[in-house]
Amino acid sequence: MSSAPLPSPPSKGGVFEGVTGYHWLVVIIASCGWLFDCMDQRLFILAREPALKELLAGNADAVARVKSYIGWATTAMIIGWATGGIIFGMMSDKVGRVKTMVATLLVYSGFTGLSGTAQSWQMFVAYRFLVGLGVGGMFGAATTLVAESVPGGFRALALGSLQALSATGNVLGSLISLKIPPGAAGYWGEYSGWRVLFFVGILPAILIVPIIFVLREPEAWKQAKAAAQAGGNRKVGSPVELFRHPRWRRNTTIGLLLGVSGMIGLWGIGFFSPELISTALK
Repeated sequence: MSSAPLPSPPSKGGVFEGVTGYHWLVVIIASCGWLFDCMDQRLFILAREPALKELLAGNADAVARVKSYIGWATTAMIIGWATGGIIFGMMSDKVGRVKTMVATLLVYSGFTGLSGTAQSWQMFVAYRFLVGLGVGGMFGAATTLVAESVPGGFRALALGSLQALSATGNVLGSLISLKIPPGAAGYWGEYSGWRVLFFVGILPAILIVPIIFVLREPEAWKQAKAAAQAGGNRKVGSPVELFRHPRWRRNTTIGLLLGVSGMIGLWGIGFFSPELISTALK
């Protein structure tokens, strides 16, 4: 990945010193990208069991083992998340943060919608992997855009707000599922509730409009891109470069360990909460 310098170190003049209306727009739009990302994840958590039960309906033995198919679908999404983080992370360094946000938004919203058209459990799992690509890519592109765009003193609050709004996305997904029960048969014509839920997941694609027409590539990224081109042999968006310099190697290793720990806690416990609660109440 690029070693773009951050725009400025934290200042002593106050958190909001130098913060403009554009900086607020960056934070709001990037936060919405991650918020809707988390909303789509929540829709998946709530819809995966009724979806797989319907898709496996012709096989009684498979329906009895639906939990294992849920595991496959969830694993596919996590693998996609990790893969998307790498692929779109490199893309972000090469073509820019804004363009990458557009691409990841199209991927995760588009394939969330297509999940509602799945005709087999294999199609459903494949779509979840593709959704995961966009999920992993959006988080990296959005956080990097914010970090490189806002003043140093405002950076921690901006990034903290972006992550905090992920909870809002999860709550929104839960509220939508109360209106559209995922287990309802024939909720909308021939479409079951879980299919309609995934169709709703297409709507965040509307966010592409402000991303394209409002956001600009950060100056820090432009400078890093220009420096790499001037340097000749410097590679932009190369994961190998992260491990060549002692400083970046240390930071990358620590970041990877923190990320792995967070993912284990989130997916291993938090995202299986419906199943854990059901088991506890038996």
